[in-house]
Amino acid sequence: MAMSVGWNPFYKNETKTIEVHIVHKFEDDFYDDELRAIVVEYIRPETSFDSLDALIAAIQNDISIAKERLESVEEFKELQTHAFFIKRDEENSDLVKLNAKAVQLAEEQEANEEDKDCLLYTSPSPRDMR
Repeated sequence: MAMSVGWNPFYKNETKTIEVHIVHKFEDDFYDDELRAIVVEYIRPETSFDSLDALIAAIQNDISIAKERLESVEEFKELQTHAFFIKRDEENSDLVKLNAKAVQLAEEQEANEEDKDCLLYTSPSPRDMR
């Protein structure tokens, strides 16, 4: 997944939003299902664009970067089998550590930017969390 957190200046939004771009292809509809995600890396600061085409190109580039990083960084690949993404019914003792690591990574990569586009990892299939 790639995620944007901010004001979406191209659309002149007055409310800060979080937009998630799911890069996995899912066979089933998962509306009303729980989807878990964590922020694992900073990609770039939020910016405005001269045209919708430029915005779309930037989003596509962010998604390409997210896919490449999630597939090539060993620490991110290991998240695919983490219990946080697999089980929903049981309390996960590693959840606190995982969230702390996500916060640490975000703080390290913040680069004094309040609004940013981020890289996330989510489970290969939301239905696996049941």
